[in-house]
Amino acid sequence: MHKTGATRHKKFLKAEKSKTKLKGKKDPELPKGTNVTKTNFKVKKIVIKEQLKKHTFSEPLSTRKLNVKELLSRLNHFNATSRTDALDGIKEIISSNPDILEQSMGPVIQGVSALVLNIEKAVRHSALKVLHLVLSNVQAEKIEPFFDIMSTYLRSAMTHIDNRIQEDSLLFLDILLLCVPEKAAQDFFKVIPNFLDMISKLRTDAKPGRTLTINMNSQMTSVKWRVKVLNRLKEFLQKFAACNKISTLENIETSKTIVVNKDSSNYFSLFNPIYTSTCHVSCFSAKSTESMLESDEVEKFSEYVDTLMTLLFETWLEASPNAQSDSNMETVVTEDAALLLKHSLEVISIIWELVKYYNKRTPSSKLEKQFCQKYKSPFAKNICSSFPYVTNVRSKQEQFQTD
Repeated sequence: MHKTGATRHKKFLKAEKSKTKLKGKKDPELPKGTNVTKTNFKVKKIVIKEQLKKHTFSEPLSTRKLNVKELLSRLNHFNATSRTDALDGIKEIISSNPDILEQSMGPVIQGVSALVLNIEKAVRHSALKVLHLVLSNVQAEKIEPFFDIMSTYLRSAMTHIDNRIQEDSLLFLDILLLCVPEKAAQDFFKVIPNFLDMISKLRTDAKPGRTLTINMNSQMTSVKWRVKVLNRLKEFLQKFAACNKISTLENIETSKTIVVNKDSSNYFSLFNPIYTSTCHVSCFSAKSTESMLESDEVEKFSEYVDTLMTLLFETWLEASPNAQSDSNMETVVTEDAALLLKHSLEVISIIWELVKYYNKRTPSSKLEKQFCQKYKSPFAKNICSSFPYVTNVRSKQEQFQTD
């Protein structure tokens, strides 16, 4: 047994020696004195050229030592806080140095107006504050080259898919009507369709016209939203009427009655103002481009009036209560419905003044006659039939007093 085990071991050693062995690399041995950890390291400077720029003493800076150009570059930052801080810096510089707008009004309006479409509420409100400050410190003539930029962003915000941006677009419109009403009135026919889109949409079926929209995702009820839109529409129509001096034209035309006082001397003009006015006759009695533009303007106005009046009646029919009973002589409505009726009637009143204005400019259009024929009966049926109206607040007070 012992010999057999020894023989096996010898055979095993012989087999191991016959195997091919791979030659591995030997790790080089470090010489003596070099197996010590080195603590020395190299340093390179990181140089940002923009930080090395020195601001001049005359250049206005914010509290963070940034000029207008640097703040405008931060308006495109991905972080909402950085954009808000940049807007606050621009507002700070303009408040202390309004003259800076003479040099950088275009970039400021371009950069700040774009943030009206920002998804963050804080950024939008800060941008509106800066725009209000800019428009308040600059004359309207100097804003004219850049007004199209603001008007474009306004119309984009009014038709935005986000309801919050649509709501803030009304604040943007308030700023334009307050600071540059004449410029806003010039874009009357561009902005009016956006008002229609805010409360209605085109019909998808074969029927022409529009239908009222209801947004289920909004935190505001449909009635309150329409009240806000109609209130801004009323103000916009008022500014448009004021810029066209409609009230003064009516005063001039209606003051034709001459009163003769027999007890004192009377003085009258020898010439009729119509005969002394300048009359321009075009070559070959052709229609001038001005008259053609007026006719196109009247046609557009007539189309918008037809759409708007229909929507106003539909809006009131949705918010109005059912037919009143015989015992109760007053129609009780909610506060929101009362506000809706108030703004709707104010809009209709201004539209009527504009209809008379355009009818006098182009008598051949017969706009006033057509308006009365179309909407006299619907107005009497939908609004006047349930008159008078009272709010439910008043009825609650009366019940409390009787109890």
